Parts: sequence; structure tokens; C-alpha cells
Amino acid sequence: MAEPPLVDLRGADDAQNDDQARDGAQERRLRDHSIIVGIHVAVVALWQAAVDFWGISSFILPSPLAMLGTLAKPNYHWFANTFTTAQEVVGGYALAVVLGVGIALMFSWSRILSLTLFPLFVTLNMVPKIALGPLIIVWLGYGLGPNIVITFAISFFPVLLNTLRGLSEVEPDLLDLVRALKGSRWQVFTKVQLPGSLPYIFSGMRVAAILAMAGAVVGGIYRLRARPRLPHGSGPHVPRYGCDVHGGGAAHSRGGGGLADHDWARAVMRR
Repeated sequence: MAEPPLVDLRGADDAQNDDQARDGAQERRLRDHSIIVGIHVAVVALWQAAVDFWGISSFILPSPLAMLGTLAKPNYHWFANTFTTAQEVVGGYALAVVLGVGIALMFSWSRILSLTLFPLFVTLNMVPKIALGPLIIVWLGYGLGPNIVITFAISFFPVLLNTLRGLSEVEPDLLDLVRALKGSRWQVFTKVQLPGSLPYIFSGMRVAAILAMAGAVVGGIYRLRARPRLPHGSGPHVPRYGCDVHGGGAAHSRGGGGLADHDWARAVMRR
């Protein structure tokens, strides 16, 4: 009489454990997101209650409802200005990531370039980025292109410095192992340096994502002063409606920019 085949239950147990771990991770993620949303909602509710209870003037501290009310006013042009700001942020950020990573790779491959040009980049990084705005406007004129350049100038250096640091901080044991196995320079780069530098690259991209939004706001302010009738983004509403004592518009401009900063940074971090 033939013996019945043995059934290996280890595969089923492993699959069940993986499903449980996946469900637990989703529950933790949902709980964390719920806590974040709840904190934001509580702060907004306390803000509205404080303004209503103490009767604070709108030009000192506008309420959230007053800020939302500005969305219905056509003179703010929120959608056109938001689209312009998005173009500046995405264009400047993409340019900063491409050139930052590319130049860092060149520095890691060429010691001569690293010795001659990298100190110059370090010196340029010490220059206040907001001071470059008027110079870029003088050199390139007014328009979307100069604002993208301003955004790029502000968000470029974190990508460059973090990428170069990641490429240089490689475990010596791994380098010795690849070289002992007669690995080429390209293999050392693709198998050791580049994978080891990815956390540094992503860290620089996260910082640059926040700075790109600030660069777009700075570029829009300079553009507003010279060409007030052109679409210039949402950032210039802060000084414009602040000086005109339109607290709701000014706060909504910066508040909306803060939410955009948060969403933009989270999107980059997920990538």
C-alpha cells in the first residue's frame, strides 16, 4: 500500500505570515495618517475658535474660514498663479536634480575636477541665495525662465553636496573586494558606489523639494515688482495683500504654500 504524500506546510505558513505582516503595516500606516490628519484638523479648529472668541482682526490673524473665502474672489487668480508656481517648482527642481547628480558624478570620477571646481561650488553655496534673484532678473529678464533659474539656484546645492558625499563614503572593504576580483571602474561605480549613495541622493532630493517651493516664491516676488500684470505665482500675494491689509489673501497664499510644501515633499519621499 502506497504511503500518502507528505504535505509541506512551510510555504503556506510563510505566505500567511507575509499576509499578516502586510496587513499590520497597512494598519500602522493608516493609524499614522489618521493621527497626522487629526492633529491638523484640531489645530485649525482651535485657530478658528480663538479668532472668534477673542474677536481678532483679520489683518492680524485671519481665520481659516476667511482664508477659504478668498478662493471665490476672482481678483486673486488662484488657479492661474498656482499653475505658474507649479511650473517654476517642477522645472527648477528637475533641473537641480539632473545637474546636481550629474556634476557630482563628474567630481567622483575626475580628481582634477574635484580639486579645481568643487571648492568653487562650496564658495558659491555660501552666497545668500535670495541675493542672486535681482542678478538673475538683470541677466535674463522677466518671465518663467528666470524664475526657474532662481528655483534651481536655491535647490541645486543640497542635491550636489549630498550626492557627492554618498559617492565618497563607500565602505573600503567593498572597494577592496571588487578590486581584488579584478572589477573595472565602471563595475565599482555601478555595483558599489551608486547603490551605496542612493540614500544620500534621496536625502538631498527631499531637502531640494522644500527649497524649490521657496525659490519659486522668491522669483515670483521679484517678477511681481516689475511686471504686476503677468501671472507670477501665488507667492507674491503674501507681500501684496499683506501691505493692503488683506490678511485672508496673504495668509491663504502662505498657508496654501505650506500645504503644497508638505504634499510636494511627501510625494518626493515616496518616490
